[in-house]
Amino acid sequence: MTIQLENVSFSYGDTEVLREINLNVESGKVVGFAGLNGAGKSTLLKLLAKRHLPTSGMITFNEIGTVAYVPQEVDEGLVQGLTVIENLMLAIHREKKHVFFSKKKSIEYATQKLSSWNLSLPFLKTVSDCSIYEKQLILIAKALLNDSSLFLFDEPTSSLGKSEKEQFFSFLKVLKKQGKSIVVILHSIEEILSHCDEVVILKNGEINQQSQSKILSKEIIVEKMSSSTFSFNKKRTLQDELAYKFHNINLVDSKPSINIEIKKGEVIVIYGANGNKKSTLAKTLWGDKKSYDLIKEHKTVSIHSPINANKQGIAFVPEDRRKEGIFLHHTIRENVSIHEQGWIKKNLEVVKTNSFIQSLSIFPKDTEKEVIHLSGGNQQKVSIAKWITPNTRCLILDEPLKGVDIYAKQHIFQFIDDFCSNGGCVFYFTNDIEEANVIGDKHFTIVQGELLEGIK
Repeated sequence: MTIQLENVSFSYGDTEVLREINLNVESGKVVGFAGLNGAGKSTLLKLLAKRHLPTSGMITFNEIGTVAYVPQEVDEGLVQGLTVIENLMLAIHREKKHVFFSKKKSIEYATQKLSSWNLSLPFLKTVSDCSIYEKQLILIAKALLNDSSLFLFDEPTSSLGKSEKEQFFSFLKVLKKQGKSIVVILHSIEEILSHCDEVVILKNGEINQQSQSKILSKEIIVEKMSSSTFSFNKKRTLQDELAYKFHNINLVDSKPSINIEIKKGEVIVIYGANGNKKSTLAKTLWGDKKSYDLIKEHKTVSIHSPINANKQGIAFVPEDRRKEGIFLHHTIRENVSIHEQGWIKKNLEVVKTNSFIQSLSIFPKDTEKEVIHLSGGNQQKVSIAKWITPNTRCLILDEPLKGVDIYAKQHIFQFIDDFCSNGGCVFYFTNDIEEANVIGDKHFTIVQGELLEGIK
């Protein structure tokens, strides 16, 4: 399937998101979209997926065929109350217009089909109980099970570990050999250059350049994505004063209890591959899983709920920002001011919100913009800002750079550094070694619920 876009523009109300897009997508090629958060990448992908209609211009498909679309936000493409196999079969039988199906035969069919892709899934598990990376794999499996002509992937690797990423890129190679049309959005420029045949660079809703990947470099792409530069400048100095001691954290009965302490101004990285209880530890520190003992200023407090943790100055930014981190249908100001008590003082809330918009470089710079209309990276920045109060002394960040662009990463790193320079401390959870080395002062690896010193 080949697709041609001629002078395509798109607007959300009065806000123009895409302008005069001219683009050809050919069969048997992998096209990568690159651009900063808010450049229009996801919106353009939704136009190709027929989720939106262009405000003006024309999109032409040269043949009638099914389109496999994997959205950036995993919950958008899944029915939470159904099992994994029911979600997979729902997609397949909807195309075939079947109403009834056998669960046993469906599992056999899916197992057979997915085994050729070396992909296994917990078929009988309810989707709402799946982790983010499991949901990402389910969406990819849905796309592979349908014999589609066009495959559209929006940040498919954002929740995947190294081995799962390698597996995904092997899928792309097979689809390419089959002559499929493939468009993928990736924030890793190295991944774009390694796995895409062509690169479309978007800037402020327009195509700034479209070239073969082999003639591009990381420096050229970064230059074309943005007219400004920003680089993280680490300035914090580690203090000797202890901030917190976390004692008697028991994630797995067969493993030793975890005891960890953190100093003021310190960033402790907890590194681990998916499935090793990394997020479970993050939520436990927040008081959401099991109770533990917290020692602060020589006083011991039992933490058994997020309310207890928050009273001790601990805040948590979850990995799944749309489901757990932000209120999508509220404004940036309302999200940032959610912890304010007493009468609403809008003028003060606007001042506070504008300070976060400036320090985190949130776009658009409109305090009254609903968060649902922000790009994924800007939603992540709002999710972080929402938890910063005068009482916050310890931030727990679970995969904070998921789905954010190269400049947003630098701004978030700088924000963390500034927070720690002012006496705060941070637990930073990630499955990315590069992130771990850049931001961390001390490193641990979590393996099946056991915490080991260093990066293993």
